[in-house]
Amino acid sequence: RRLGAVEVELEAVPRRADDLERRVDGVAQVLGERLNAMGEANEARQAEQAKKAVEQRAKQDALEAQRAEVAQVLARRLETVEGELQAVPQRFDVLERQTEVLDDRLQALREADEVRQAEQAQQVVEQRAAQDSLEAQRAEE
Repeated sequence: RRLGAVEVELEAVPRRADDLERRVDGVAQVLGERLNAMGEANEARQAEQAKKAVEQRAKQDALEAQRAEVAQVLARRLETVEGELQAVPQRFDVLERQTEVLDDRLQALREADEVRQAEQAQQVVEQRAAQDSLEAQRAEE
């Protein structure tokens, strides 16, 4: 009896082996598909990370270019302001000299006005004296 049971089991071994082989093949296929999917997902993730890294680098490059441009503009403006500041003492000197010239002209005008007024006063006195003299002569005649 035992021998018959062993023979039945031996006959079932190839079927079981085939079943196990099919199961192993199925598991291997599922694992292969999962590995492929994981690989594709990993590649997609890496590609997205690379894309983000490129975009980030482009943003950094743009910011650095803007900073450099702003720095150049500020440097040129600083040079301009420094040049203007250096010219201030010279401008002040020019204005000071112009003020002195205008003060001298004003003084000359005042003096000329005083002379003119004195001459006019002298003429008035002379005219008055001439008039008085004429009146005195008329009175004598």
